[in-house]
Amino acid sequence: MRSLDTSPDFSGLWIPLVTPFTDSADGAVDHPALAQLVKRLCGTGIAGFVACGSTGEAAALDADEQQAVLATVLQAAQGLPVVMGLSGYHLPKMLASVQAFSRQPIAALLVAAPCYIRPSQAGLLRWFTDLVDASQVPLIVYDIPYRTGATLELATLLQLAR
Repeated sequence: MRSLDTSPDFSGLWIPLVTPFTDSADGAVDHPALAQLVKRLCGTGIAGFVACGSTGEAAALDADEQQAVLATVLQAAQGLPVVMGLSGYHLPKMLASVQAFSRQPIAALLVAAPCYIRPSQAGLLRWFTDLVDASQVPLIVYDIPYRTGATLELATLLQLAR
């Protein structure tokens, strides 16, 4: 696993954004409403944004829609840092997503354990290590067991921190 020499400052209040949808039959992302939300929150003293976290309905978006949400948030964020949430359970697809999204001008990726699989602690260590090695930006480990079915033990987190 590679080590990051410098890390962004993740202190302060980071806003996990909802993803608004249109009332149209296709239920598309409402990008003007998303941009308006982000712009309204800028200048309120927040430290940054989280796009497509578990609050942002990312599981309901395909890869192109997630990229479009990130583009909207980055454009509207007025220079505030953005963290992008990713989730999945297929390692090769997650590695491709990590590589693609980490080329964007983001502060980090927010990544949870693989959903449905419920890996062992060794499996979780391998999952996060492989994802970190594929990323050009820091990964924030998102321990959200009620969504993934897996809980990261303290010993595993400490190994990841090393």
